[in-house]
Amino acid sequence: GEEKAGGLITSEPLEDNLFIGCEDGGNVGPYRTPFNFEGVIDEVRLYFGPVGPGEVAEHFRDPRRVELERAELVLRFSFDDGKATDLSKHGNHGTVEWAKAVKGRVGLAMSFKVTPFERRGTAVALDGRDPHTGRVVKTIFVPCLISPKHHFRCYRSKATERFILLPKRGVEFLDLENGLHMRHDWLRGACSYGVMPANGLLYIPPHQCFCYPGVKLAGFLALSHKATEEGALRLSLLERGPAYGRVEREEASFEDWPMYRHDPERSGRSPSKVPSSLSRLWETRLGGELTPPVEACGRVYIARADAHTVYCLSARSGKVLWEYTAGGRVDSPPTFYRGLLLFGSADGWVYCLRARDGKLVWRFRGAPAERRVVAFGEVESAWPIHGSVLPLGGVVYFAAGRSTFLDGGIFLYGLDPWSGRVLYRRRVEGPWPDVLREEGRPFDMEGGKADILVTDRERRHLYMSQLAFDLKLRPVEAPRITPLGARKMGLHLIATGGFLQRVWWDRTYWMYARRWPGYYFAYNSPKAGQILVFDEKATYCLKVFTDRPKGGLSPFYRPGRGCLLIADSNDNEPYLEPRAVGWEKGPGYSRREPPLWEVKIPLRAKAMVLAGDRLFLCGPPDEVPPSDPLLHIEERDGALLWVVSAKDGRKLAEYRLDTVPVFDGMIAAGGRLYISTRDGRVICLGRA
Repeated sequence: GEEKAGGLITSEPLEDNLFIGCEDGGNVGPYRTPFNFEGVIDEVRLYFGPVGPGEVAEHFRDPRRVELERAELVLRFSFDDGKATDLSKHGNHGTVEWAKAVKGRVGLAMSFKVTPFERRGTAVALDGRDPHTGRVVKTIFVPCLISPKHHFRCYRSKATERFILLPKRGVEFLDLENGLHMRHDWLRGACSYGVMPANGLLYIPPHQCFCYPGVKLAGFLALSHKATEEGALRLSLLERGPAYGRVEREEASFEDWPMYRHDPERSGRSPSKVPSSLSRLWETRLGGELTPPVEACGRVYIARADAHTVYCLSARSGKVLWEYTAGGRVDSPPTFYRGLLLFGSADGWVYCLRARDGKLVWRFRGAPAERRVVAFGEVESAWPIHGSVLPLGGVVYFAAGRSTFLDGGIFLYGLDPWSGRVLYRRRVEGPWPDVLREEGRPFDMEGGKADILVTDRERRHLYMSQLAFDLKLRPVEAPRITPLGARKMGLHLIATGGFLQRVWWDRTYWMYARRWPGYYFAYNSPKAGQILVFDEKATYCLKVFTDRPKGGLSPFYRPGRGCLLIADSNDNEPYLEPRAVGWEKGPGYSRREPPLWEVKIPLRAKAMVLAGDRLFLCGPPDEVPPSDPLLHIEERDGALLWVVSAKDGRKLAEYRLDTVPVFDGMIAAGGRLYISTRDGRVICLGRA
């Protein structure tokens, strides 16, 4: 028969295998997975070229006819041998699963008649027995409780009086009383031990799993049932300060660095030309855990996270001009905007100060309720806000919360920076699966977790992990283009472990690309590494995990063998070879084009800046002294500062520092470098 397609499934070429009769949960179009055909398929033929309806009818009348005049036969399965043997000249043999051979019109055919959970093993069935007789007195059956593929986790199930906690992908709750079953693929226990239900809480220890990047939570967590009722989630709150309506506008200059990583695209690039010949101009010790700095209008702004304090320093002398203490941690630098200084805090509020003297203009509670939790040894909101907010088009954007699956979700706002008035808001929660009908996916899922917001090169969309929004905070579809979770997006900076992940890990990375990368490695990819910067034409990245021995599950870092500093054209997009598309822990992304240049450097750069035509890299040496092999791994002997030509990777200068920068803690402004260090100092370098 004939049926007209409802539309194009995707404009992207599918980087995947061809499935006939069913698909493996890797759908890329707007249909619900799983999709499976029920019936009999006698023969499959694919042609390259035009095939008219008359030819189709003639072939149906005479199945022995194969060739066509204007189309080439590229694939043919007759199934007569009970297998998917390609009888064309191309030899693209397949495999037959979830079907059985039956008598067909000509020879054998394949019969498909299976339900999705039978086909994929997603169902859970449990018999409850009388302990005295062994007789089955209750049966619980949940068709789609566990997500398909992969093995059960390498830790045991746990149980409470009401629930059995299964360890397939994360934690699956099998409710023995009320039928409120649920899977939580966004959680993961540690190998061998798993999770622990106790004290009315579920304890989740740290893990080393890369599944569900952009959604799965990390760290040591204690989770409870829903602690805040829906009725307690109230509208936001605005408080005016003494400087409200009393701000003289100041414009950041061309050479300033007014926000996290310089601009809304988070490029890490400044047009300011910093000389290769550098001297230490001043140093200020603030102590504690410092964020990267920002600079505008002759002032340097920086936060000390553990003291909940934002400092303003003189860019000329380093003298502290003022300080302001918020109600919680400020985990990333504040943002300068036309005479205002804006930042979020872990207390769930966004603060707006007058930039020249630190007086409060307004503060806005983005958290939907005043509920506190313990985090990092301190008390903070259940909906913390990252310090670095995003100004774009006269609106300041931020997100309050941790995960779309916790505490009612993540609350996004767009405020007027002068008044604090709400212009746009969006709540993103779940989505919670229907475990009676909806299968999960093995390595990626819907949902997201909070991160510093970033925009794309066209400044049309906002991105937070794998989620995309327009400038009115309306969700923007990011269509899945591979079975392991790559999603089509605008060209923007991505951090698969989050921008504030300070400890490098072999399976997470930064990437500048037109896609959310999904569940793939990137050690061979262009425009990807542990840290990177970019301009209009090229991306410069540092790769640390560059070696993957045969049979290794992850790429390795081998101390003392150097790191790769690579420049790529921005048009050189990451590429998945056909064999890599559905291969978990496979080769991952590779490159179609060679790099612009590539050099190996004996430096683990923790901070990197592009200033004019020079790259500045700062971090511990990649050396292994025989007398103290962990000296530089533990960052106990200072750092190197390299100046490198952005044109060809040639080293122009090298300096020794007695301290190590915080991650991503170097900026370039007004012809100078400003570095925040792990021992609580701010250092200014420039021409003497």
